[in-house]
Amino acid sequence: MEIVSILFAVGAGIITFLSPCMLPLIPAYLSFMTGLSAEDISDEHHKQNLLIKSLLFVLGFTIIFVSLGATATIIGQFLEKYYRVFHQLSGIIVVIFGLFMAEIIHFKLFNIEKKINFKNKGKSNLAAFILGLVFAFGWTPCVGPILASVLVMASSQSTIYQGILLLFFYSMGIGLPFVFSAVAISKFFHLLKKYKKHMHKVKIISGIILIIIGLLIVTGVINTSII
Repeated sequence: MEIVSILFAVGAGIITFLSPCMLPLIPAYLSFMTGLSAEDISDEHHKQNLLIKSLLFVLGFTIIFVSLGATATIIGQFLEKYYRVFHQLSGIIVVIFGLFMAEIIHFKLFNIEKKINFKNKGKSNLAAFILGLVFAFGWTPCVGPILASVLVMASSQSTIYQGILLLFFYSMGIGLPFVFSAVAISKFFHLLKKYKKHMHKVKIISGIILIIIGLLIVTGVINTSII
């Protein structure tokens, strides 16, 4: 298994987690899933509830992302005879998404948010799981460019299993920090205050990283396949 592909997927997940339109909303996600106020979720008595709800939320979006990874690999297998061209095209697409993340170019498509609103707060475990499914489909500005870059890499895998594995690692890059934040929500609030002023810089740096990775893929330095 090529470690570069796995590190890319995990790193892409972490970048998604740190994105300006996700990180500040984590307290809102947790508040919605538990039915507690932002102040109440900091109470140590709710730690177990937060852990269970956050795990179910992660499970929800992981199922969707993994399914997308399998689909991308199936499509890529049809284009296997054009691998060299497809490999370079994959790198170009990653560069384009990096340019978007770095705010060098703009796409209106990725500035459209699709949200599904629930009338009642989701206090049940099922609601937390459904919210995870909704997150995977709905928050295009948060996951769009970065997820698309990982899917491009997944489409170059030789087996469906490898595509699934790549998206699983991407999901873990988002999910593990999310669960840790839920369990240590008080510390998360403290760190969030310090992080907010650096959010725009993180987005630009993330875009630059994507551009570099895309160029390495185009030049063949990075192979998009998991071996």
